[in-house]
Amino acid sequence: MKKGISPVVSSILLIALVILVGGLVFLWMSHTLEKSEDLTLEKKLCDSSNFVIGDFCYENINVENLETGEFENKVRMEFNGRNEASEPELEGFMVFLDYDGRALSISSLVHSEIEGFGSKRITTDFIEDISEIKQIRLVPKIKENNKIFICEKKEIIVGWGDVEPC
Repeated sequence: MKKGISPVVSSILLIALVILVGGLVFLWMSHTLEKSEDLTLEKKLCDSSNFVIGDFCYENINVENLETGEFENKVRMEFNGRNEASEPELEGFMVFLDYDGRALSISSLVHSEIEGFGSKRITTDFIEDISEIKQIRLVPKIKENNKIFICEKKEIIVGWGDVEPC
């Protein structure tokens, strides 16, 4: 007499395998569709955004180092931003400083959001070295449904020579 798996056990194993593979395919497809929806939403939001920036300047500030208690000379940039559209609202900006052969990312400080048809003076985080900056790139951030979208195609480039002391 031959021993093997009974037809009932083999049927149960086969059904379990089909359910497992079906679940994996479902998860993969739902993730793919979510990514596709995010890309579509990002394109729509970025295409409908319209903003203007200007009045770039930088200022030297004496800031107390909380670790040492000594004051240090730091530099930060400021610029005016205006949202020229009612939707979407701008969450802020990614700020990239381009040096010879490298780029440094700094953030715009909190409360950099600009509502529809609103304007605001935006301040950046501190900059360590301004001596070799070639240009500044500003990329808008848009927040929708608790997701942040970075609109690289709406990037604005400002030459460092156009930035003056405040």
